[in-house]
Amino acid sequence: MRENTLFEATQIKPAPGTGCRVVGVDPAPANESTVCFWSKNGLTFKDLEHHELLHFIQSCKGKSKVLVVWDAPLTGPPVLKHLTGGNYPKGYFTKRWIEKYFTNGDGCKTPTGINTRSFSELSHWTITKAFTGLPLLGPYCEKGQLPFNHLVSAKTEFSEYRPNIVETHPAVAIYLWLKKTTKLNDSIDWTYKGKSGKKKKIKKTNLELFTTSLKSKIGKMLELDFFDTPIEDDNKLDAFVAWALGCLFTEGKKDEVQILGDRCTGSMLLPVAASDETLLRDGFKKWLTKVNLPYRTTM
Repeated sequence: MRENTLFEATQIKPAPGTGCRVVGVDPAPANESTVCFWSKNGLTFKDLEHHELLHFIQSCKGKSKVLVVWDAPLTGPPVLKHLTGGNYPKGYFTKRWIEKYFTNGDGCKTPTGINTRSFSELSHWTITKAFTGLPLLGPYCEKGQLPFNHLVSAKTEFSEYRPNIVETHPAVAIYLWLKKTTKLNDSIDWTYKGKSGKKKKIKKTNLELFTTSLKSKIGKMLELDFFDTPIEDDNKLDAFVAWALGCLFTEGKKDEVQILGDRCTGSMLLPVAASDETLLRDGFKKWLTKVNLPYRTTM
């Protein structure tokens, strides 16, 4: 039987060393959403029904030093009027530049199982829009009274007085963090989401490997011990990775994590280094010069 007490921002405690209340959210439009946060009992997970997630979002209003790390698109088409006066680029209303970077062969292409699909294909953008007011899509979206300060680029100032929100992509973060510390490489299937259907054995093996490896890696970076913390499924793993990225960000560990991109390209909170140990931001900026953006970015 479910507890009657609804989850609220006041239940979140700052993780040791952070001074900020961080929650990782894996939103789901059809099923329960999973959240990961630090509580009086240590690392904690909760599965929230839609009304419970909305109640949590509303409970953040007026709270200081709060960061919500959201696993769904928070940006969309950057401008409605095309600045060159010509046609919109192919995929303008379906796929952001940051997603193209992780799917194109000349970018930082992720392997099978680490999917960066077009934001228009992802159904959880609907619950995201309904609950957070983001993404802002054109001049007719309501821009005032949004519940969060949106950290949309590395230049966006973190608010000490309003709750903050930032987008992430846990699967991409897992790939960037683990490529050189696991037995996997780009030619092997990285699928870890789901427990049934095709690739059932691969999913189970990868989930166990990723969970064990990330508990160790993240534990060292945050100087915490997650050895006995159960992370039984991919939703919890994604929420855990989102939470960890947020903690590292609020600790100011710019050598570990960064916000890649901006409102024009799409943005995500991700590990700093690409798989070849070059800085991810440098690779992204170089790639953007080759694709001839029809507008200026703030990167």
